[in-house]
Amino acid sequence: MLYAINVFITFSLTQLGMARMWLAERRREKRWLAKVSLHVVTLVLCVAILLITTYEKFSEGGWLTFTITSALIAPCILVHRHYRSVQREIAELDRILTQIPMEGRPEAPAKVDTSAPVAVLFVSGYGGLAVHAMLSIQRLFPNYYKNVVFLPVGVVDSGHFKGRGEVDALVASTEKGLQRYVDFARGLGFAAEYRYLIGTDVIQEAEQLSHEVHREFPKGVFFLGKLVFANEKFYYRFLHNDTAFAIQRRLQFSGLPTIILPIRMRLKAAA
Repeated sequence: MLYAINVFITFSLTQLGMARMWLAERRREKRWLAKVSLHVVTLVLCVAILLITTYEKFSEGGWLTFTITSALIAPCILVHRHYRSVQREIAELDRILTQIPMEGRPEAPAKVDTSAPVAVLFVSGYGGLAVHAMLSIQRLFPNYYKNVVFLPVGVVDSGHFKGRGEVDALVASTEKGLQRYVDFARGLGFAAEYRYLIGTDVIQEAEQLSHEVHREFPKGVFFLGKLVFANEKFYYRFLHNDTAFAIQRRLQFSGLPTIILPIRMRLKAAA
């Protein structure tokens, strides 16, 4: 009973999702109408079977199936709400910090000084989190770091790898975001460069790249950002990975100085 009802709930949701996807892609897909029609017909059939099965078996245990399923869905909705709240706050951070005016700033040196202290900052796509981290470095170590190296790790999803074109697109996207970071740092008067690797394992590639960068910038100190919540709940540790701590452990064990910078989150919605 549990399988018979839930499998058609899953089928129905899948067909609904596929129909919405092809409807959204109608401007780029010539045969979108045929594909939408196919999924709509399949959706109607799945819903019909679901309703008939539920009607006939509800008193024979169907009600228990819906109770169990609802109990499983409720935590999923709460987790989704939490991630949406975090995304909204990060978007607000992006909006504020990526629009800092650069007029009147001192001209930055063209190259990073390899003999001077260097802040090596791990970043992802261009956004407010890394900008926040860079400004925090300058606030915590005023006038100490005048050189910044941005360090991302481009990750190829091995489960959905589609060939060389996907790697080229990832490289282009990574370089574009890094150049924006470099321009931003230079606009603030800091010498800035970037280095990167493309791989399938974030931690392993980050460790390898860090050692290469350390040989080039021996006075570099590595910085990573980590979300910190004002009202921490016990399940947050399961919802947000500890990649920053994992990288820190590996680098510090190898003798590379590594610091994790807190990025404070004050969620505006209940999560």
